Amino acid sequence: MIETDEAPSRQERRAATRRAQILEAAAQVFAQKGYPRATTAEIAAVADVSEGTIYNYFESKHDLLVGIMAELAQALEADEGFENAMTGDGADFLRQLMDRRRRFEDENGAMLRVVLSEVLVDAHLAGHYNETLAAPQFARLQDHIQHQRENGKTAPASPPLTARLLSALLLGLFVERMLGDPIINERWEDLAEALVALTTPA
Repeated sequence: MIETDEAPSRQERRAATRRAQILEAAAQVFAQKGYPRATTAEIAAVADVSEGTIYNYFESKHDLLVGIMAELAQALEADEGFENAMTGDGADFLRQLMDRRRRFEDENGAMLRVVLSEVLVDAHLAGHYNETLAAPQFARLQDHIQHQRENGKTAPASPPLTARLLSALLLGLFVERMLGDPIINERWEDLAEALVALTTPA
């Protein structure tokens, strides 16, 4: 079979699988031990590879964190349902946003915990987080809010500010979930309806 640019080779697929395997192990070890105390030897053991194999894909432990952020950004970008929800009304969009955000956090919680803990103490990582994760999310939210405002479906608030308020709210809810708030886990749908009531016209 002739391979094309659209069809990755077997070697490329194998490398992508191994890379994802290492990143998943890194997220697990970072979450359990904390980034500063974790070692690449421990990550290699969890990934079931040699420590040298890690350095075939990543230059350093810091580079593993950057790779984790890239995985999160790719997962967000791949959510086609988010784009479909953009055409709905404001209330439906908020419900879908809350639902999709919870599922995203459930699937990527370990990586998110690691990233958030480190961006608060590392200015370089914080800048990378803003560029690869925060800014694209702001842009997508702003586009939707602008569309809703132009069609009279939302209050005439600033789309950039509203996007950041929504993003901060979702991030705060994730932190509260990590801290074990039972109401957030048990009444997530009610939270979505509360958000709709607060942010959409009567």
